[in-house]
Amino acid sequence: MDNKKIECFLAVAETQSFSRAADKLYKNQSVVSKQVAALEKELGVQLFTRGSRVVTLTPAGRVFENGIRKIGENFSVLLMDTADAQRGYSGEIKIGLHPGHLYTNNIMPILRAFERDHPEICISLISAYSADISQRIDEGQLDAVFWRWEEYSGPFRDSLGIVRAENGLLFSRGHPALAEEKQHYELIDFRNETFFVMPDSLAPGLGRRLLRMCIESGFQPKIEEVSNHEACLLMIAMQRGTIAMNSMGFPAHIDAFQFVHIPQLGFSEMSLIWDTRDKNPCMNLFLEYVRAYRETHRTDSAAPWRAADPET
Repeated sequence: MDNKKIECFLAVAETQSFSRAADKLYKNQSVVSKQVAALEKELGVQLFTRGSRVVTLTPAGRVFENGIRKIGENFSVLLMDTADAQRGYSGEIKIGLHPGHLYTNNIMPILRAFERDHPEICISLISAYSADISQRIDEGQLDAVFWRWEEYSGPFRDSLGIVRAENGLLFSRGHPALAEEKQHYELIDFRNETFFVMPDSLAPGLGRRLLRMCIESGFQPKIEEVSNHEACLLMIAMQRGTIAMNSMGFPAHIDAFQFVHIPQLGFSEMSLIWDTRDKNPCMNLFLEYVRAYRETHRTDSAAPWRAADPET
């Protein structure tokens, strides 16, 4: 079956005449008749009932015509979708998120807005810890990650700042160390607490940074390593210690916990980070959208970075 046979069949079906079909296609009538006959032989069915004046489709011919026209429509859509994918207007974008920042109201509004305006592009969110996310970016399994630039910086990576978050400590609500309800806390106020940290594979450098800041504040902290984020939260819920985090972490917004800002710990610049070698054509459109969204909402009091970044 080839295009010439299909073309002649559709012309005869539309005009109900071999002669009129030949005129429409600028072909000889015998050529049209031979092409249709060859198609019927190939399919093993009779497509037309040939009258003296009118040629009509048989039941099999009507089914074949409907099917061919649908294939033609679908093929046209396929060609457009293929072109759109090449230009980055359809496809999938995979973004990695640290478990501690799932469900936060900072990057999520941007992603939801992008999907609303570009429903043909799917945003896939993957939860993973730092080392795993970094490897996935290198291997091309992730297109971007939402996290701190200092943990994912590299010669082939770029970033787009999203929000500036306060750093502090997370406690169980009602923890005795917060009984004074001070307006401003300092790191030394918690010198008797146990500070939980996760392995470098999950939170690179966190333990070392915390140890250095505690020593600079005048005390040697008691540091205990926990296996993962969930285990850490359970220990905090039992009021056995605290962990350093930023105000964007989702536990900071759960009633069972209380986040305390510690000025000495500074701020975390949270960014959208990607590998510049990424070949996903959707990324260019996505990054342009994020930049425009960020600028549009920068002065909006409801913008996620507005609440977390006093400088904007």
